[in-house]
Amino acid sequence: MWTIEGDDLDSIAPEQLTHIAQWIRVLAGPDDGPGEESFDLLVCTPSWLAQELSRGPAIVGRHHLIIERWDAARVRAVVTDLFTGEEADDWQDLGPRLGRLGHWEFEDYRQFEDQGNGSSGGPGGLFRRLIRALVDTRDDLTPSTSEWRSMDSLGDEPGGSPLRKLVARATDTPYRSFASLADAEQTPSSWVVFEGDDGGQIYAVFRVRDIECSEGDLSQLLADIDALFWADETMARLAFEAHEEGGSIPGGMGGGVARSGGWVHPVLVAASLEGPIRDVVAGRSKRLHGG
Repeated sequence: MWTIEGDDLDSIAPEQLTHIAQWIRVLAGPDDGPGEESFDLLVCTPSWLAQELSRGPAIVGRHHLIIERWDAARVRAVVTDLFTGEEADDWQDLGPRLGRLGHWEFEDYRQFEDQGNGSSGGPGGLFRRLIRALVDTRDDLTPSTSEWRSMDSLGDEPGGSPLRKLVARATDTPYRSFASLADAEQTPSSWVVFEGDDGGQIYAVFRVRDIECSEGDLSQLLADIDALFWADETMARLAFEAHEEGGSIPGGMGGGVARSGGWVHPVLVAASLEGPIRDVVAGRSKRLHGG
């Protein structure tokens, strides 16, 4: 258990112990097999909630843990009790129950659940579990499941997301991607998807025609975001793809949305990163943290 940025809970030192909102991440998995999956929840105080309510009419309370004051040891104990207090016959049933406590990285992907014991593939688990499940059910999906880096070559479309290529092939739905920002600019319906964990995390989605920075700046932005939330650059990519406005984009952390004006994952919004991300995309800054 640590912060969503990967820091130890004991390292959190708010100026006011009674005024804080901190995303934390819990790793949990079946006790009779390998693999863990992540669950994120926002630990906050009444003072912070009151401040947020002053800015809008309501707050959706899902995945919130409300405490009187910040105490790392107490937070750790309460969260541990909450998660260990849930029981089920197998992980397929337990995962969704834990997802009521924290945002589950595979919340929208139970249709691709392994037909075995329901255990996770660990880091990079979403992509690997998709491959195993799809190969089990589709004889025409023949790429090696051990050479993950070679999966970029799936299909005839250049670039794009291997995960969404697999989903498209398994569901017989269209998928179109582009090799670069310059190529994508030729198509009005093109979007750039920032993803980590081979699609297991979608960070942000922007319409290509709204981008005012270079592809290099986008790549640096992706690297900065991924360093905070997944920290494996070999699994991070910019996927230039065609989508209908308002359409959902399959991926972990609940997937993404091709939304007019751009979309940033709520976890990043809560971490006060939406503004810096938009600054880079709009050409007002070179890096996530300025520059």
